[in-house]
Amino acid sequence: MKKDMNKKGDSVGLVNLKDIARAVSEVSGFTITDIETVLHYAEEAVSNAIREGQSVKLYKNYKLELTKRPPKKAYDGINKVYKELPERYAVRLKPLSMLQSAIDDLNEGITDEE
Repeated sequence: MKKDMNKKGDSVGLVNLKDIARAVSEVSGFTITDIETVLHYAEEAVSNAIREGQSVKLYKNYKLELTKRPPKKAYDGINKVYKELPERYAVRLKPLSMLQSAIDDLNEGITDEE
């Protein structure tokens, strides 16, 4: 997976579906095309579960929690008026142990450099 750096040394790379498929292919022996197909169907399954009002847990990486936001007033700066926003659903990403461990490792690298 590519990792580009900006002038400050921060990672600015973006890992897309093809990069994930390539990384999985290297360790599993499956073809990139087969892995992309499976990942595509997995994305559809996640979207369908959210559409049905279910939260989604992806192994030990993260959980997509479906929450309902209450109605509220918001200021429209262009028209200079307050508008009533209706009750709506939102998705909150909650990092689980595997993703939290990766974040901790990344943060540990930052503190070691200073």
